[in-house]
Amino acid sequence: MITVHAYILRRTKTTQHKILLTLLTDKLGKITVNSYERSNLKKGGALQAFACYEMELSDRNGRYKLDSCSLVNQYYDVSMDPDRYVFVSYMTELLLKAIPEHAPAQMYDIYHEYLIIATTRTKGFGTLRIAYQVKILQELGMWSSEDRFASDVLISKCEGDIVNVLVYITEHPSSALKSITLRPDIESRIVSVMDAYIRMHLGVGDFNSDRYLA
Repeated sequence: MITVHAYILRRTKTTQHKILLTLLTDKLGKITVNSYERSNLKKGGALQAFACYEMELSDRNGRYKLDSCSLVNQYYDVSMDPDRYVFVSYMTELLLKAIPEHAPAQMYDIYHEYLIIATTRTKGFGTLRIAYQVKILQELGMWSSEDRFASDVLISKCEGDIVNVLVYITEHPSSALKSITLRPDIESRIVSVMDAYIRMHLGVGDFNSDRYLA
């Protein structure tokens, strides 16, 4: 039996009463788990997105089964603001598309931290998107230092103010970004660069969450 804290990235119905959960956990990284549709939530109800659970899993030759779980925290504020909802949906979708099974458990810490930061903000979600992308790329070993910017086909063409912002994000912890919001014109330009960078280096296509953007 393994006890983990987990966020649900995706739930897929497989049979009438069973579902497949893609989880981001604090100990095992990103994994897939078999469960029943009504879960084994100790106080009843269905498992929800944007919520942290404590789960007990059985490991059967590398195949995980959810035995029981309890709610740790439900982030209701995510759905109360459209911009916040789009950002957190993007956070989730990026992990689904860009990181493999059993990716580093540190991804959980990044997701958890940015989810908390997002619930405390009412604007500047484009700035958070940029910072989140950089931190994920750093954890994947694909964004190491300013040296990389000079050799990258996309970033090497950027103006100085964009590079300065990216260097700052790279060199500072996420906690330093909690109250920072970029000017809308700079934010928009960097978002375009980073989205292109993500598509090129991670091989991902369009994101469903971006369809909600104006």
